[in-house]
Amino acid sequence: MKFCIATVSLLLVISPIYGQSFLKNENNKTTVFFTKRDTMGKYAYIKGRVLLFTAKRDASPGDLLDKVEDRTEASVRLYNNEAVHEGDILYIIDDKNLVNAKLHVTRVFRSNPFGFLLSGYGNFRLASINDRVVQLKEDSYSKKGGIYKSRGDYYLNVGNPAKAIVEYKKALEQDKGNPEVHLELGYLYLKQGLLPFASREFKEGYARKNRIYDRWDRFRLLKGIVEVRYREIYETALPRDMRGRYLDEGIRICDEALKLYPDSIDIHYYLGVFYYRNPAPEDAKARDHLQKVTELNPDDEKAVKANIILSRLYLKHKNAEKAKSFAMRAIATDPYNRNARDILKVIEDSSRKGFIK
Repeated sequence: MKFCIATVSLLLVISPIYGQSFLKNENNKTTVFFTKRDTMGKYAYIKGRVLLFTAKRDASPGDLLDKVEDRTEASVRLYNNEAVHEGDILYIIDDKNLVNAKLHVTRVFRSNPFGFLLSGYGNFRLASINDRVVQLKEDSYSKKGGIYKSRGDYYLNVGNPAKAIVEYKKALEQDKGNPEVHLELGYLYLKQGLLPFASREFKEGYARKNRIYDRWDRFRLLKGIVEVRYREIYETALPRDMRGRYLDEGIRICDEALKLYPDSIDIHYYLGVFYYRNPAPEDAKARDHLQKVTELNPDDEKAVKANIILSRLYLKHKNAEKAKSFAMRAIATDPYNRNARDILKVIEDSSRKGFIK
């Protein structure tokens, strides 16, 4: 369990004079260096200055001995909050523009007296109060990228995926980490059956999911990852070790998605199949998720498939009555379903021969 020591009020560490002069600074460009031997620096934007260093304390539940790591949390005053988000990586530089610490942003907020502030964690032993905090130009989010994103959305909505892809790629040239662009590209590639490309885009989006504020878009991202893994596992020839990793990831992402939308038919169906077709099947979990699919919408296409799997599952456990019941449910929705009729024939033949009751 992690928690932070309460910080001293910033009101006590900032003088009125400092506050007034601070606001005169602008979000200027500069060049920063990561080692003293660097001859070519990286372009960056100055975002603010360090106000305070505190300690992060790690403790396990029930543990009486805490481990305190000194100077591992920083508070920063921003010139403005443009292009700074939770999950971003910023850098602290000294007066010679040499990077002395990496800062992982955990919170961006506004304080009435002082404007925008952020807090983040890292190893700040070489940094000092009042050091400048910068964001690499390649990591900043461009407003122009948003324009290209909007154009891509337009072409997607009017049914021109080729032009949508062109505009989305232009958006990523301006804002390479935009998760919403990666999300839309992922679905475009998924629709075209380009699973490796879709997987790459969804992975990039997932790495920056904290920038996705819309709950539905977050869910779509998770669902996209699951769909890709499902198709890779069951529709492609994967090595056994890779198949196992993808299966574990698929189950984990499904659980994450259900926290956002607990009644998703698609996610319950994928989970049911994952558990049913697992090398070490978990029949009870498969049954529960597949039955949930049939309860949420009995007429859904996936409900028909779920009924067939449930029929096979009960047939596996030699419960002819239950197996027949779910097969009949599938036929009630899809009268010409061959799989369901084949199962009924197997049940009839096995019952006649006394293999099942």
